[in-house]
Amino acid sequence: MGIRYVGFSILVLATSILVLGINASAVEKKGCSYRTRAAILLQCAEYIQILGPEIPPSEQCCAVMKAADIPCVCKHIPRKVELIISMKKFVDAAHTCGSEIPPPGGMCGSKLNVFLSFFLFLY
Repeated sequence: MGIRYVGFSILVLATSILVLGINASAVEKKGCSYRTRAAILLQCAEYIQILGPEIPPSEQCCAVMKAADIPCVCKHIPRKVELIISMKKFVDAAHTCGSEIPPPGGMCGSKLNVFLSFFLFLY
């Protein structure tokens, strides 16, 4: 079971870094840069992946989340990345870590994730 999560985490990381690398020029604000987004994916992949149960984030994940501008990161998550990470888990992890999150009713990611979560729920 642990090997499955490690394998999936590596897949998430590799795919996400490729996608984020393509969009790296979109935002280079401190706390929202390519490096920050890649660090979140590297340190938090196991806690924000779409598959599997919700797991409280580690200290390393929280350290990266606290240093990030989460509302900005939320605005710049590519749709392709949303196919492998759960936006709900991402926001929950950021909140658990004490990071500022988008206000109630604010967006994190796109609407695509709502539909994907609905279909995964039905499956």
